[in-house]
Amino acid sequence: LRGLRRELERQQERAKVVVPIWWEPELTGLVHAWAKGTSWSDVIANTSLDEGDVVRILRRTVDLLAQVPYCEAISEQLRTNARAALKAINRFPVCEIEDLLAGGHGQLDPATARPTDPRLPAPGVGPSGAAEAPIP
Repeated sequence: LRGLRRELERQQERAKVVVPIWWEPELTGLVHAWAKGTSWSDVIANTSLDEGDVVRILRRTVDLLAQVPYCEAISEQLRTNARAALKAINRFPVCEIEDLLAGGHGQLDPATARPTDPRLPAPGVGPSGAAEAPIP
């Protein structure tokens, strides 16, 4: 992995990208195990980190992976890989409860770009199910 990091640094220098590379090689095994489907209890049993720290690390990974598909300069293969990794990593307890509840609902909240809560009425629909008039 260190060789990959050096290559990434060279490519960033060549492209004049000044974003630091926050790469923690000792955490890659943990992220890889979780992405491969290892149970939460097994992941936690095999690390000295607290559960909250593991969740934070994995959520930061999810956040990065969620941005990759929207980067125009990135190859389609890398975008596809990022989507697959995101799907593998973003599961309970890493994903937020709202995402679990909305699973499969298929609509995104335009304000947050997150899945909408299926228990809530659709935008423009009142509690009774009738259409609401727009607020002037």
